[in-house]
Amino acid sequence: MLNLSASTAQGLVADLALEGVTELWHRARGDLLDELGGVERKDETDSETFFIPDIEIDFYIAPNGKVLPGAYKDWLGESQRVALINSVSDNNLKHTIGEIYRPGSIIGDGGTADVLRFERTTGILLSRSGHSQKVKDISKYLQKLIDSNTLSPNDQKVAEDLLYDLNNALGGN
Repeated sequence: MLNLSASTAQGLVADLALEGVTELWHRARGDLLDELGGVERKDETDSETFFIPDIEIDFYIAPNGKVLPGAYKDWLGESQRVALINSVSDNNLKHTIGEIYRPGSIIGDGGTADVLRFERTTGILLSRSGHSQKVKDISKYLQKLIDSNTLSPNDQKVAEDLLYDLNNALGGN
């Protein structure tokens, strides 16, 4: 198993969570190999020669092709984006759900609340500044939408459940 310093591992995990393996490998192989060492081999897909470390790295590749180190596999889940968007009728709420549940998200239920929980638990930010501010902003917007009294009873319940989940994540739960 590969042992890296905490800062190197954090950088790799964040990169892996945001990029595909091929792109990451071609972009970061020089830096990684300088730190880890390796043996020279010919890449069968390129004409260039580079070092491939003699190490095993445990990765999980999600169905959508996103990659996360195996140690974080328990954080992976199935996105609820489509089901939630299809369950409501209000266009503003549909848009907000689309902001909370981004396409391709693989952490937890695919929502920003689970991403924030991941960041707080692991210390690994999945965006430059993390997701705390996004959760705060969306929570404020959802509260205004709820208070507008324009939502159907079903949409109101969905909005309240989303707000509860976001606030729960902000509170550290």
